[in-house]
Order: sequence, then C-alpha cells, then structure tokens
Amino acid sequence: MTELGELLELLYLARTRWRTVRLAMTDWTHLDRQQDAYERSLQLEGTSPPHSWGEIEAASRTWAETGGRFRQERDGTTLVHDGVRTWIATPESGVVEHETEVIRPIGDELLDPAAFLPGFDFRVAGAAEAARRPVLAVTAVPRPRGAGPVDLFPQGADALSLSVDRERGVVLRFEASAAGLPIRRLEVTEIAFDEPFGDGLFTPPPGEARSVRAASSTVT
Repeated sequence: MTELGELLELLYLARTRWRTVRLAMTDWTHLDRQQDAYERSLQLEGTSPPHSWGEIEAASRTWAETGGRFRQERDGTTLVHDGVRTWIATPESGVVEHETEVIRPIGDELLDPAAFLPGFDFRVAGAAEAARRPVLAVTAVPRPRGAGPVDLFPQGADALSLSVDRERGVVLRFEASAAGLPIRRLEVTEIAFDEPFGDGLFTPPPGEARSVRAASSTVT
C-alpha cells in the first residue's frame, strides 16, 4: 500500500480503532489572522478598521467512548453526554441540561478524522512524533468545492497540517493556516487508549440541573 493509501485508511477507520480515549489538549487561535483570512475570503480586505484582538489559548481534558458518551473539562466549563442527555456546567450559568441536542466536544473531529476526507487533498510529508507516539506528518489544501463540514478549519484558511497516529489513525496535531501563517492549532499533549471508565464519569456535574428554557429565562 502507498503512503497516501495508508493515510486514507487510517483517517477513514480511526473511529473503529479505539474503544475509549483519554486525552489532554491545547487549543490556540490567532484572532487577528482569523479575521483577516475571513475578510479576504469575502473580498472585504481593507474595509474594516484596524484591530488587534491578539491570541487565545485554552487547555482541556476529554474522556470519550465509541458508544457516544463523553466528558470534557475546559477552563471551568464541563460538558458531559451520557448517551441520551447533555449537560453543560459553567460558573456563570450553573448546570444546564440539553435533552435533545448533543453538543460535541471541541476537537471531536480529531478522534473521527474521516470528517476531513471530503474537503481536502492530502500529501504525506514523512514520519514524525507527537504526544510521544509515531505519526504521519501530513499537509493538505482545501478542494475547490470547499473545506467540507469541518468546523475547525476557519473560513479563508488555505492550508492544513496534521499529525496522524500511525497505529490508531486519530489526529494528534491540527494546524490551519493562511498565507503561510498559522491561525488555529489543536495539539494533543497526552493520550491513552482503551482504559476502563467508571459510569460516574458521565453523570451530571454537581449542582441543580435546569432546562435550557429555564436557564434562558433567568435574569442575571
């Protein structure tokens, strides 16, 4: 099999190659470059006043099962899905239960990277290491029809680099760029597969859970 064939198989089958995943991740965005790329994509370059929003970075920890249950903790926010219901807990709003909407954790595409396949042309750049695991270093560009349903790839970005785990197929590093400069980066710093998780990990966060309607009607 060619390197490209190996890559496509890894991305397509990644979701079948783990039962549970526990990972730590950093998420970085350069807000000025993201806005500039967006304006260029709409041919609005130069129409907005000068701005300087800087950069933002957050760290998160995620536990996920192939059956759909997950938990993500990120800068004071906890997101939990027990297979049926979803809860979001924040210091400002407390615990809010979403009975019908499943809100996916940030970086979910890294664990099921088949989502990248429709929108990009890939090239294997060689072997590397990420999160202490062997990976394929991959570069990609959007296809003419667009980048597909990948929320991580900002509008106006024109290149993508991935570090794809050679055993499991999950993505351990994602970087979107425009005009040669990085815009958005997700990087896994720690990962473990197929550990047993207790059911308590996917129970509602502490506190009285309110419905979305009750939470939205509360005047703060």
